[in-house]
Amino acid sequence: VILNKDCRYIEICELPEEDLAGKTKIKMSALKIHEDNSEWNDNGITWIEQYVEDNIKSIIGSPYVVSWLDEENQIPSDHGAMSYDEEGNLVFNGVAVGAIQDAYITTVEIDGVDTKVLMTEGYIFKQRYSKFVEWLRYEVENGKVYGTIEINGKGKSKTIEYLDGNQNEDGTLKMGRIPTIYDFTALAILYITDPA
Repeated sequence: VILNKDCRYIEICELPEEDLAGKTKIKMSALKIHEDNSEWNDNGITWIEQYVEDNIKSIIGSPYVVSWLDEENQIPSDHGAMSYDEEGNLVFNGVAVGAIQDAYITTVEIDGVDTKVLMTEGYIFKQRYSKFVEWLRYEVENGKVYGTIEINGKGKSKTIEYLDGNQNEDGTLKMGRIPTIYDFTALAILYITDPA
């Protein structure tokens, strides 16, 4: 189990023999829940429990994704390149290495402080990415592994809706902007890039 300064929780465990072959169970926090918009993550987003709950079902079935640092598919790097398809949808070039099966809001202790998070549980595809699973297991116990959530507009919408908008009068992004209507699309596993 990793509980680190960035309010991330990661747990990797082997499944009993009677469970599904070729998969390794993962339990990983996706984001920290904030009390109000006086605090936010590194991207300036404030995650309010009500809106996370309203959109939580969209994370079920979403992938754990990785953009590889190496050719052996062992070490993740960052989100990967971001682009838009011909219909204007946001596209990352990361690879799905697992799938989220469950998500819920819970409180975990991090550095002696109770921290409310959106927790995910699912599987990493060990049969396809065994070197990555070995690396992940080692880094969870000895190093730093991060995750960062990816969101997009709800359904066919290309726009994430925010409480009171997402920009200041001068056009800059608000710090403490609160997403209200959106879909969770992936949880990226990072190594060389700090999470938002």
